[in-house]
Amino acid sequence: MKRKLISSGSTFEESIGYSRAVVQGDWVFVSGKTGYNYDDMIISGDIVEQT
Repeated sequence: MKRKLISSGSTFEESIGYSRAVVQGDWVFVSGKTGYNYDDMIISGDIVEQT
């Protein structure tokens, strides 16, 4: 089964082999993500907005 790594370009990803997400088959594993909005500098209480 082929695996796909999803990256954002962060320096941490390259230096420690970190991926924001890994897709393998029907599964998506997500790491180190939040619903934080850097434009407004807030995190919404609404799960739909966070997603």
